[in-house]
Amino acid sequence: MDLVRSIRVPDEIKDEICGKGYSDQMLFRETNQRTYMTDEILEVIEKNPDVRVLPTWGKGSFKKKDKLELSRMPELPFLHSPSPASRQVKYDEKCRQWYDVWHQGR
Repeated sequence: MDLVRSIRVPDEIKDEICGKGYSDQMLFRETNQRTYMTDEILEVIEKNPDVRVLPTWGKGSFKKKDKLELSRMPELPFLHSPSPASRQVKYDEKCRQWYDVWHQGR
């Protein structure tokens, strides 16, 4: 499940996004309006106490509202983004980190 349910972007930048490849930075501009799935995620966690929540945003930069939504979540481990495009650390190191966290049951 993704924390962000939807993003509304101003008309003047729709042509830069719709039907084209774009970076996540384009979606997370301050001028965009985001809605979240926090309540739905928390409901899944409550109904499934053994479920593991693993964040995929790495060292992402968060806006004030994003941080507010994240503060509602249970404590989450820090994990580097699993995306091969993210260059925080080497990909094999990321894979090892994800494997270790998954098997530790954090």
